[in-house]
Amino acid sequence: MTKLIYRRRQSARPRPHPGEPTYGPLTQDELQLAARNHSMPLEALRQDVTPPGMHYVLTHFDIPQIEDGSWHLRIGGAVEMAMELSLAALKKDPAISVPVTLECAGNGRSLLKPRPLSQPWVLEGVGTAVWTGVPLAYLLAQARVEPEAVEVVFTGADEGVQGGVRHHYARSLPIAEALRPDVVLAYKMNGSELPAQHGYPLRLVVPGWYGMASVKWLQSIQVVTAPFHGFQQAVAYRYQHNANDAGTPVSRIRVRSLMVPPGIPDFFTRRRILPRGPVMLRGRAWSGAVSYTHLADARAVARARAVAPEIKVSAPDRPGLGVAADGVVKVAPLVESALNTEALHTAALDKKALHKESRRQEGVQEDAQNNPKPNAEAPAPGETGPKEAPARSALALSAQPPRPARKPAAGNMAVLDTGSMVSLAQHEDVRVRS
Repeated sequence: MTKLIYRRRQSARPRPHPGEPTYGPLTQDELQLAARNHSMPLEALRQDVTPPGMHYVLTHFDIPQIEDGSWHLRIGGAVEMAMELSLAALKKDPAISVPVTLECAGNGRSLLKPRPLSQPWVLEGVGTAVWTGVPLAYLLAQARVEPEAVEVVFTGADEGVQGGVRHHYARSLPIAEALRPDVVLAYKMNGSELPAQHGYPLRLVVPGWYGMASVKWLQSIQVVTAPFHGFQQAVAYRYQHNANDAGTPVSRIRVRSLMVPPGIPDFFTRRRILPRGPVMLRGRAWSGAVSYTHLADARAVARARAVAPEIKVSAPDRPGLGVAADGVVKVAPLVESALNTEALHTAALDKKALHKESRRQEGVQEDAQNNPKPNAEAPAPGETGPKEAPARSALALSAQPPRPARKPAAGNMAVLDTGSMVSLAQHEDVRVRS
């Protein structure tokens, strides 16, 4: 009798991560990556700017040792004038300082089921810093980019093997993105010299894009006339359904929010312990692709989105976790919401409550159309129906007072799981939007 052995068809494409996604416990290799790279402690959300030591770090290969005197940045390719610049020369050029939120594209990977094998981020792979340096557009203007250019390729000094391919870390940007005025070649972080783990002596910072675009330890910039197909561009950092799917490239940061953990933590589980009763939750929300509402009260924003999805209120202009509006990274204010810890799981951002409110508003609108009020304002000459009442603004809705909390029994303590506070970010249809 012949025994037939069926094997899973192997993908011919190089793969960014070894092995198949798994439902199993963390592997030794993942733990080693977790020890080498680190996330931002959630309590750092209290600060508008993340200190360098608390900002998330992801290093693909080794941190290169670079000396000031020997390092030069080379700019070439499809330009009329190739350049080679020392760090001292770059510091003589015009400089800008830009507050930017960077988030790892793999943030939340450890929560996926099954889980791809790589850096096992939970949700804290993020940070905000003020980056100072030369606008990339300024240097490209000096080099005079040729009309045929389609992309700009950025190559770092870090080198290693991934997916069986030896390469320097390199990424490209479309020429239009590279010429944005806020894309910066940074040599300072929060006013001080760039730390080694964050890309010393020079790194690219691309506001609004996931962190993989902001190449560290930058050593060359090449303007090219055809799309770049390096490993980190064509194989890694793509949204895929399976190993054989070529996928779509990762680019701008999707909507996400995190809360400052209230109370005090348990050492091992990180569950939060705090008294029963009203608790003020504070946090941040950010994105690389949308304008943002001033989040004075998360419940009110959810109601505003259900009532009038078109409402847009710009964020205040102050340092903080950045959000992109019209392609430019701006600032997200603190999110403040008075919630009762006893009702946290069914608070205003709860999916059922939001859907119920949306259905109720649809019913009100339909009833108003079928049964207009007698005192509705008469239409102006040439108009065919009564004027609609102006939509309530998100800020007006947010001014509503929080629901009263029940009085807790004396001496009782409530244990709050941090995961409950960020569950909103895990539901596509319940995220805070604008």
